[in-house]
Amino acid sequence: NLQLAAATVARKQMNTATAEDILLRQAANVIGSSTPPESVLSALMNIRSMTSAGSAMQKDLLKLQREGAKLLRTLGKQRSSLDVLAGSVLASSWPREGSSSWTLDVACSQ
Repeated sequence: NLQLAAATVARKQMNTATAEDILLRQAANVIGSSTPPESVLSALMNIRSMTSAGSAMQKDLLKLQREGAKLLRTLGKQRSSLDVLAGSVLASSWPREGSSSWTLDVACSQ
């Protein structure tokens, strides 16, 4: 998605206002709202609920969540960033539509 790529470039160049604006407009488009959400975090929480429902756009939604998490981290909101990223990782392990079961592979070494 071109908008997501533009948000990534803006974030990497520390143009956080532009990156945030692009992500908010993209989130509004995905959510189906005519007005963008008030914050990146609220937008990502709305998208999280859509992702968990096994949406056909799951891959695009996950990319949007992960870019949003990176922006939150850049803005100094580490806790929110980790919450969004953790939700995105879990959502990527959920079964696709039509699948009756799922597994989450966890490798834990101490």
